[in-house]
Amino acid sequence: MAETIEQLLRPEAVNYLENLFADPQIGSQFHQLADEYHAGKISTEQMTLDFEWLMRVPGASYTHPYESVYRNRRKGETSLKWGGLYGRYARDAERCYLSEGLAPQFDRVDFADHIGAELSFMAHICRETAEALHTGRTEISERLQTKQQQSAQSHLLTWADDFSEELRAKAVTPFFQAVADMLAAFVKLEKSEPIIH
Repeated sequence: MAETIEQLLRPEAVNYLENLFADPQIGSQFHQLADEYHAGKISTEQMTLDFEWLMRVPGASYTHPYESVYRNRRKGETSLKWGGLYGRYARDAERCYLSEGLAPQFDRVDFADHIGAELSFMAHICRETAEALHTGRTEISERLQTKQQQSAQSHLLTWADDFSEELRAKAVTPFFQAVADMLAAFVKLEKSEPIIH
């Protein structure tokens, strides 16, 4: 976790994020975070602890980082009840990964419909598409673009904006608030114009 934070808050990474999103707030949030991090005002330990409470430790700050939990929600008598883990969405996500020769990293996530697994898959498809386009393999790039759109429509875009709202509301550190805003911006961008084209 510490290495990922360090990489995201490097000047070149912050500049890349600033240029990637049309929303200037994303870049400014990460610039401010990087300044606070390098000045010692926010520590890797604080951000790591926030991550544990948000993603791993059931409790008031837990965000339910699984598609199944969001998509299986149901109305209770007084509130919305979280759905169960695993189920058809996780199985379908895993089949999607396997169709591209990938398997979820179960040493890092419990189920294939974890937000990290779904975003990693999208990143993989984007890299593979870019490589196919770069090497002139048009048929492969078209197949991958179709796969990316189908996967996004069937999975990530159905729940990631709800997850980003919950993450934003429950995050203690500005780092995960900025990550939530970045995810929301990505979802908005992907819904309007898929970024791998």
